[in-house]
Amino acid sequence: MKKIISIIAPCYNESDNIQPFYQRLAKIFKEELSNYDYEIIVVDDNSTDSSSEILKKISANDDNFKLIFNARNYGVHVSTFNAIKYIKGDALIPMLPVDMQDTPEIIIDFVKKWEEGFDIVYGIKKDREENFFLKFSRNIYYNLVTKISNVNIPPYVGEFQLLDKKIYQELLNFDDYYPYTRGIIATLSSNSFGIEYTWKKRLKGKSKTSILKLFDMAINGIISFGAGFLAEMNDNNIFLLSALLSNIWAGVGTWNSSTNYQLQKIKAKQPYGWAYGAKIVIVLNFLTMAGQAILLFNM
Repeated sequence: MKKIISIIAPCYNESDNIQPFYQRLAKIFKEELSNYDYEIIVVDDNSTDSSSEILKKISANDDNFKLIFNARNYGVHVSTFNAIKYIKGDALIPMLPVDMQDTPEIIIDFVKKWEEGFDIVYGIKKDREENFFLKFSRNIYYNLVTKISNVNIPPYVGEFQLLDKKIYQELLNFDDYYPYTRGIIATLSSNSFGIEYTWKKRLKGKSKTSILKLFDMAINGIISFGAGFLAEMNDNNIFLLSALLSNIWAGVGTWNSSTNYQLQKIKAKQPYGWAYGAKIVIVLNFLTMAGQAILLFNM
C-alpha cells in the first residue's frame, strides 16, 4: 500500500493559476513520486472570481483533488490550519499556495529527507524574487522573530514544510484563533532538516496579501512567540522595537504607494518625478531601520 502525501493549498482569486498548479503537482507525482499516493486539499477563501468553478471542474475529474470553500474570508493561516482536521496522509505539506511562489518541485526533496527519518523537513527561503525593500524588511523580521522567540524558529522559514503524521496530528491539539503555524511546528520536534530554495516571482496575477496583512502577520508572530523576551525588555528597547516596526510599516507602505503612483502616471503619460524623491527619503528611512535592527539584535 502506497504512502499518502497530503498537500493543503490556499486559494483566493487565483483563477489564472489553478490549472497550472494542478498540472504541475500531478506531473510531480506521476513522474517523480509515483511510489506515493497524494491528496491536494484546496481551501478557497471565499474567492470572488471564477476560481470556484475551475476548482469544481478539476475535482469532478480527479478524486485526489479535494475542496474546502469558506463562507467568508478568514485569511490564509486560519484557513490552512483549519484544513488539517480533514487530512488523511502519512505526511503533510501544511501550506503550498496556488500561486506557486514556493517551488512545488521541492516536495521531492522533502519526501526524500522524510524517508530518511526526519519528522519535519522545512523550506528555507534563502532568496526572494521581490523588490529590495520588501526583501530587506522580511529579513529584519525573520531575524527578529528568531532572536526573541522562546523556541528555535529557523530564520527564513514559512509554512512550506513536510510534517510526519505524528507531528501534524499534534497540531490539532492547539486551539488558537490566529495560529502562528510555523512557530507551533517548531515546538513539536527538533528532529528536523532544512532545504534552501528561492521564493519565486508570481508568473500570473497579483498578490492578494496587502501590506496591512503582512504587518498583521508579523505582529502575530512577535506576540505569539516573543512574550518572554518582551517581558524582559527595558523601556529603551521597547521604544527601539516599536520604532523599528513603525519604520518597516511606513517605509514599505510609502514605497508601494509611490510605485503605484508612478505606474498611473506612466499610463497617463504625465510627469511623476516626486516619486523618485520619495524613494530617496525611504532609502534613508531603511538605513535608519538597519541601525535600529543592529542595536536590537545585539542587546
